Amino acid sequence: TPLRIAILGWLGSRERHLRPLRSFYEGLGADVHVFVADGIRALLRHEGYRRETQSLVDSLVRAHESDPRPLVLHAFSNNGFWTALAALEEIRSRDTRLFAAFSGIVIDSAPGIPERNTLRFTMRYMPRAMMPGLLSAMGLAPRLEHPLLTPLMASLTGLATVAFPSRFRAM
Repeated sequence: TPLRIAILGWLGSRERHLRPLRSFYEGLGADVHVFVADGIRALLRHEGYRRETQSLVDSLVRAHESDPRPLVLHAFSNNGFWTALAALEEIRSRDTRLFAAFSGIVIDSAPGIPERNTLRFTMRYMPRAMMPGLLSAMGLAPRLEHPLLTPLMASLTGLATVAFPSRFRAM
């Protein structure tokens, strides 16, 4: 049975970065949907990833109504992983037939979240995960660290972890 595959990009990726994988899956006869959530906006808004995935879920529901196929999600990095989780929650709440068609997920290059998210972990790694996307959004060359922005972001994420501990445990 031909598959329906949603490729979910990493923070700062563009559709052109995912084109080779799209071509590969299309060559296998899959119906491919490519989506990259705005991870910065998603992290800053209540239920941000769920809001970000509305258009993706709408597209998948329409496609499933006209041509039912098993659904596979291919998620890149943390941004793709959080997008996949939010999309699955939204699909489950909106369309049980599409949720029943969900067949699997490929988690590609996602470092994840430790079992116990400590303040030290958050201040060290969250800025590094977000810095390439932030720098790209500012029109700068993406990299893991920036001499001014990395310490600022580490302080802000540390403060957010202390101020909103339940939100960071839930992540």
